[in-house]
Amino acid sequence: MPCARSPVDPAQGMNMYLDQPRTIYLISPQPWDGFKVSKHHYARALAEMGHSVFFIESGPTTKGWGRIEITDSEIPNLKTVRYAGYMFRWFRFRARGLYDALGPVKVRQLERAIGVRPDIVWDFDNLFQFRSLTLFDPALKIFHPVDSLVAGWTAAKDQDLHIALAQEFTDGVDPDRTPTLFVPHGLNPAHAAYAREVVSTPAVFSTAADRPVVGYVGNLSADGIDWPMIERLVRQNPEVTFRLIGPTGGLSDPNERSIAERLKDEPNCEMPGLVPVEKVVEQAGEIDLWLVCYDIARRPDAAINTHKVLEYLATGKAVLSNYIGAYEGTGLLHMPATHSNDDMPSILARVLADPMRTNTAEEMARRAAFAFEHSYAANLETMNRFLTDWVSGRVDPDPDGATAGKAAQVPA
Repeated sequence: MPCARSPVDPAQGMNMYLDQPRTIYLISPQPWDGFKVSKHHYARALAEMGHSVFFIESGPTTKGWGRIEITDSEIPNLKTVRYAGYMFRWFRFRARGLYDALGPVKVRQLERAIGVRPDIVWDFDNLFQFRSLTLFDPALKIFHPVDSLVAGWTAAKDQDLHIALAQEFTDGVDPDRTPTLFVPHGLNPAHAAYAREVVSTPAVFSTAADRPVVGYVGNLSADGIDWPMIERLVRQNPEVTFRLIGPTGGLSDPNERSIAERLKDEPNCEMPGLVPVEKVVEQAGEIDLWLVCYDIARRPDAAINTHKVLEYLATGKAVLSNYIGAYEGTGLLHMPATHSNDDMPSILARVLADPMRTNTAEEMARRAAFAFEHSYAANLETMNRFLTDWVSGRVDPDPDGATAGKAAQVPA
């Protein structure tokens, strides 16, 4: 059956590439289970379009070395694939040459286990499970990094097409050979639905609590969170409630673990752990200000972009963030002018001095509208046009940000 269609200019008189069901191997550096980020949301969106999506994760299986586990997910058309035992993962990080030499064997094993070869290999893996995507020929090969690459590696994987968040994610990619499309982070369906309502009736979503609430949602075990600054903000503002939503169990740094434990004891800090995104959206109306707080010196990609900002903006509420280059000059975030977070306490004080003025109906509608324009569905429409142009041999620069390269022939 045909897939859910993307808008098409009737004058083109042609089907879009993703309008027909495709078999997609989506390669992820993270497992399907657990906290959901960009690659999970794209996998779900592609499956909901009617494609057969195999979410390939390199994680230890329960069956031993070399076995492959394929499991139905909770999403129709989406299966998870675990393909590596402990020894194979050891090769990947300790004996890279041997690991790469085993690549063709592993791909053949995957294809046999899955039972169908891919039409598209959509690779989100910044940890390089596969050094070259030509192992999956003749599939259409896309590299789509949404996280910083491993130090010393480039974005060149012999891909047909490259999709990137920013220029920083294109190192090593020759635009004359590999067409490149720049696409920002996407907005998940739950937040997109919320944003649509905020745009329609922003005044309904304003807060009027006497005690301001600052919210943070994300993987609190992630590298690069500026825990000392978060603790400083909490302790300097006892009249403000800080709600930090997300898991902390994976914190490896003893100092960060210590700060997280201390914050749990602060009377103005709530740390409920991992909360489903639908529940987070339900609580969004209680938040006056959202927080993004990474130490850019430790996590440089946090200065480029982060997907949580779109989710925050979708609620219409103001956002206090570390510096993020993608939002400089937009007026959408309250953030320092430099990579240092030293000014965040004074910015917080200024914003909370008049929260109702910060979250006017006009400003809330503007923030939510910006977020809604970048839903995963909207981003996939842009990518669908890009893929269609490439497959059909059109190589003119794409108006949505693609840089044309040499077209290749792929079955349409």
